[in-house]
Amino acid sequence: LLALLMAGTCAFLVCAEREHSAKVSDHRGFEAALTDGGACDVPACALDKSKPIFFDMVHSNNAARVRLFIRLYVGEQVVPICMVTYTDMRCPWFKDINPNQKVPAIVIPNGSGQDVLYESNVIYEYLVDSYGVPPNLAPGVPFFQHRDLSA
Repeated sequence: LLALLMAGTCAFLVCAEREHSAKVSDHRGFEAALTDGGACDVPACALDKSKPIFFDMVHSNNAARVRLFIRLYVGEQVVPICMVTYTDMRCPWFKDINPNQKVPAIVIPNGSGQDVLYESNVIYEYLVDSYGVPPNLAPGVPFFQHRDLSA
């Protein structure tokens, strides 16, 4: 009964998320990966090719670290966060982004196409190199520098 209830909840969340999606055929960049005749939908958030897009999901601790960094230091208006589901990760359009079919992943436009990075440490390094390092995360700052050890 619990499994059935959880499946119904997941189906509801997927349906709600899909209200804001677009067909794969509307995005020329993913057409090459489409092999199922249009059955998989690409979320609308994945269609913007003008800025980097970070792919994330609720149940990924590795993606959560990058998501937190984006929200605190970069901004979602600069690097939008596109939440995907387990179903999305099995679709051909996502396999084109990450052959491992896992999150996190980031798609970076480069003028002649796009670059894709996956693995949270690699994505984090890209974000730090591209958007700067927050002062409290800079290398070489001792962990205890901000604590008063005299007490």
